Amino acid sequence: PSGDAAGGAGNKKKKRNRNCYAALAEDAPASTEAAKDKDQQASPMLGAPAFVLRDPGLREGVRSALVRMLEIPEKDTVSRAIVGLAHLSIQLWNTAASGGDMAAVSHGARDGAPREAGSVIHAASDVLRILPGGILRPLARLVVTPPVTSPAGAGQATGTQPGQPVRRNSFVEQEVSSPVAPCPMLASVIQQSWATFVSPVRRSGKDGPSELVCEATQGVWAVLSVLTKLFQLQCRKLGLPASLDKIYLCPSLVEAGQLCQKMPNTNEEDVTSILTMLLEGNTQETSQRAAVRALLHEASATSSA
Repeated sequence: PSGDAAGGAGNKKKKRNRNCYAALAEDAPASTEAAKDKDQQASPMLGAPAFVLRDPGLREGVRSALVRMLEIPEKDTVSRAIVGLAHLSIQLWNTAASGGDMAAVSHGARDGAPREAGSVIHAASDVLRILPGGILRPLARLVVTPPVTSPAGAGQATGTQPGQPVRRNSFVEQEVSSPVAPCPMLASVIQQSWATFVSPVRRSGKDGPSELVCEATQGVWAVLSVLTKLFQLQCRKLGLPASLDKIYLCPSLVEAGQLCQKMPNTNEEDVTSILTMLLEGNTQETSQRAAVRALLHEASATSSA
C-alpha cells in the first residue's frame, strides 16, 4: 500500500510539473479539439489556484502583490516574486490557450463544451494583455534600477533619498514611490546579501550577469514565450506564416518588444534576434534563455554604470 501511495503521489507531482510548462513546450493548437489530445493537453488546475485564475480581481491582486515584492531589497523575497510572476504568466496561457475555464468565463461557454479556436484566441488575447505592462515592465525596471539598502537602513533606489519618487530610466514612463525603508538592524543583516545578489559575477576576468539578472531571466522569458505562442496561434488561425512582419497581429507582443528596446544598451536588432529565436521551433529553450539573460545583463544597472 505504501508503494502504491508513493506511486500515486509521484504521478500527481509529474502532472503538476507538466501543467506548469506544458503549453510552452507544445505548439499552440489551432483548434480546441487538437488541444484535447491526452498526450499533449495540460492537466487542468484545481482548487484555489484555478479559482484565482478565473477571477479577474483575484488575478490582479496576486499580480500587484508580487510586483510590490520586487521593491523589497531582500534576495529571497525578490526571487520568490519573480518565480510567482513567471508561473502566473505561464498558467494564464495554459488555461486560456487550452480552452479551459478562463475561456468559458470570458465567453459564456458551458464547462466541458467545445470552444471555437477564435473564441480561445480572443480569450487569451484579453487575459494576456496585462503581461507587457503588468509583468514585463516591473521585471525590466528591477533589472535596470534595482532597489538598494543604505548603511543607515533606508530602502531606496539608486540616486534617490528615502520618501522621494524613484527616478527611472527612459524606458519606464511612470514614477513609482520608493520602497518602505527597513529598520536599521534588519538592513544591516540583509545589506551584504543583497549587494552580492545585484552585483555582477566575475567570470574569466570579465563581469558576468548578476544573480538578480539570472533570476529575472525566467520571468522575462516566460512573458516573451507566452506572447510568442499567442502570436503563432493567431497566425495559424489566419493561415499565415508566423514571421515578424506579421507581428502587428499581436499588439501585446509588439508592446513587449518596444518595452525591451527602451532598456539601456538595447536596440531593435537585439530584440528582433530574441523574438526570431522564440519563433523558430528548432531553437532550444536553454539557448532562448541565454539570449534573454545576455540582453538583461547589458541593460542591467551594473553593466550600464
